[in-house]
Amino acid sequence: MNGGLAAAKYVRHGVHGTSTLRLGLSSGTISPNLAPSSDRSMGFASFATNALFTKFKNAPLRTSISAQYASGTTNGNDWNRVVGEASVGVGPLGVRARGGETSANAPIFEQFAVGGTASPYIDGMVLSQRVEHLALPFGTRGGRRMAILSAETVGPFRLYHDWIAAGEELGAWDRVIGAELALQLPGLGVLRVPNAGTKMGVSHGLEGATRNSTIGYLTVTFAP
Repeated sequence: MNGGLAAAKYVRHGVHGTSTLRLGLSSGTISPNLAPSSDRSMGFASFATNALFTKFKNAPLRTSISAQYASGTTNGNDWNRVVGEASVGVGPLGVRARGGETSANAPIFEQFAVGGTASPYIDGMVLSQRVEHLALPFGTRGGRRMAILSAETVGPFRLYHDWIAAGEELGAWDRVIGAELALQLPGLGVLRVPNAGTKMGVSHGLEGATRNSTIGYLTVTFAP
């Protein structure tokens, strides 16, 4: 996929946290291998807010909410999509819920695909139907609706227990447990890459498509 993106962002910093409003328009082409036609245009609006409450210093309360509405035309078909996420954490523990729905007339390209990594080259708001989950191979679950529930620890070393569903209906769930380590990498010599990081981990499937399967993964990302 290639094209252009124009976006505006407003950020407000408060006493307890930060809120961000973002609006954007995108137009481009899709590889014929991914869709019958190559034309795609869309617009989106997103809002995210997070807050940290430290009344109890040994167990600070963290909250975050984000939502996106996107609407566009792909292969001559009009579509719209809503995606949201909410999380609450106390101390090193947290719970997180993600979900979304795409309109019934949306082509396959605009439906959710859960698994693998997010695209390192395209703004995530433009491809909000691509849901990163390193414990699952790309596209393991997919469809018009998506939901992921997570119980996890917070920090560079993360333990997680996820329930994952996607499809026309959310009747069948995959369940995986895993451990993951995320690290920021130092500047790469003369390249001075400022935003380089790696994630490595191992997961085990308890139910669903990866049941009784153990998967190890390693990703490296950078942005010049």
